[in-house]
Amino acid sequence: MTPVVSLTAKERTLVGIGAAIASGCQPCTAKYVQGARSAGACERSIRLAIETALTERQKATDAMAAWAREVQGVVANVDDSFRVEKRRNTALIATVAAHVIRSAATLNGNLGQAQEQGWSNDQIAQALSLGQRVAGAAQENVESIVTRAGIGGIDAHPSVDDGPLSVAAQAQSSCGCANGCADA
Repeated sequence: MTPVVSLTAKERTLVGIGAAIASGCQPCTAKYVQGARSAGACERSIRLAIETALTERQKATDAMAAWAREVQGVVANVDDSFRVEKRRNTALIATVAAHVIRSAATLNGNLGQAQEQGWSNDQIAQALSLGQRVAGAAQENVESIVTRAGIGGIDAHPSVDDGPLSVAAQAQSSCGCANGCADA
C-alpha cells in the first residue's frame, strides 16, 4: 500500500493563496501570503501562486463568455442608451454576480448601487437567494467532475493546525469572505 504523503505547510499556504485569489477573498489572500512567508515560501513562489489563480479566473471567464455567446445565438448590440435604460437591472445582476463569485472587493459597491437604483432589500435578498441556488448547482457540477476523476476525501473545511499556516488558517475564520467569515 502506498503511504499517504501530506502537503507541507509551505505547499498548503501556496495552494491557499491560489484558492483565496480564485475565491475573490482579499483578506484570505493577505493572510495566506503572510502564512506562506512564515512557512518559508519565496516571493517568486508566492507570485506564481497569485498569477496561476488569476490565470484560472481569466480562463474561466473567457470560457464562460464563449459559451454564453454560443447559447445566446444572435448577439444583440447593447448600445449606451440601452445600458442607461437598463441600469437598474444591471445593478441587481452585478450585485448577485459579485456575491456568487465571492467578490468582497466589489460587493459593497454593487449593493449600494442596487439600493440607489430602487431595489428594496427584500428584492435584493430574493435575487441573492436565487444566485446562491444557481451557484450551489454549479458547485455540485464541479464536485461531480472531481468525483469522476477518482479524487475523493475532499473536506470543505480542512483543519490545519501545524506550523505557520495555523496562524493564517485561524485568522481566516474571521476574514470577511463569503465563506462564513465575519470581519471585512
